[in-house]
Amino acid sequence: EASRLRVQVDGNLTMEAGSAIHVDGLGYAGEYGPGKPIPTAGYRTGGSYGGMGGKTDNSSGDDPGPTYGSIVSPTNIGSGGSWFEGGFRQNGGGAVFLTVGGTAQIDGAITANGTNTFGQANGGGSGGSVYLRAGSLSGSGTIRANGGAGNTVNADSGGGGGGRVAVVLTGSSTFGSMTF
Repeated sequence: EASRLRVQVDGNLTMEAGSAIHVDGLGYAGEYGPGKPIPTAGYRTGGSYGGMGGKTDNSSGDDPGPTYGSIVSPTNIGSGGSWFEGGFRQNGGGAVFLTVGGTAQIDGAITANGTNTFGQANGGGSGGSVYLRAGSLSGSGTIRANGGAGNTVNADSGGGGGGRVAVVLTGSSTFGSMTF
């Protein structure tokens, strides 16, 4: 698995408003990864990781792939969705592993989202992972690992499954005003 960002900060970390760590769409490409859709009847299904990929409302979609990875210490990248030949590949999200010895003040965003479906018959990529270990957490930022949206035209394709987010605090039990 490529596209993993691993950062260790021995002291405090401050991410100001407007700052970002993005590994959106840097996971497995469409039809790749441990949670890739299982080919059955022809495309249209999102990739899986923390949650199962969505399947189209019609009966012609692939089956969702399996979920995988650790719930408590997620470090995997997300899987790509179904890919229709000649279409765009929807990638899963990448992975961020951030270790902060002191306080992590996050007023910006950390995201590992899968890519949305473009065109018809392609499934969205699954979310990737964000694993944050810190002494304490403050701020009003955002941490996300969302699956990419499906195509709603004619219920043609499913969205990607959600990724995984874990926050482990070693010296505190409050999460500030963060949005997860």
